[in-house]
Amino acid sequence: MTLPSPLPLSNDDLDTHVQRESSPGVLSSSLPYPDSSSLNAPLGQKKKSHARKQPAGHIPRPRNAFILFRCDFVRQKKVPDHVEANHRNISRIVGSVWKSMSASQKAPWIAMAEIEKKNHAKAHPGYKYHP
Repeated sequence: MTLPSPLPLSNDDLDTHVQRESSPGVLSSSLPYPDSSSLNAPLGQKKKSHARKQPAGHIPRPRNAFILFRCDFVRQKKVPDHVEANHRNISRIVGSVWKSMSASQKAPWIAMAEIEKKNHAKAHPGYKYHP
């Protein structure tokens, strides 16, 4: 699978790209590309899930590069609901796309994860992951 270059960074180009990419399809012609809104999304204020309940004061872990990529992939609806609605299968699809990406295509996501990790360390200096 040949993966195209990431989205341009200017707002005008981004708006044009988003309009063009809104047509239905399993995978659009480009991969999601990180933007500042993805990084600024609060970690602790998410929809309620069916996962195990966390104690009060629980500090979530910083998201890694793949998780950031997957969140943006789903947010951009690269796999439309009418094609696949099961998030387990969407994760498999996103995982295969991630594995096929080159290091240079993953680089922005890795950099974004490092920024999130540093921001998390500043916000929670005594944090230590406890599984």
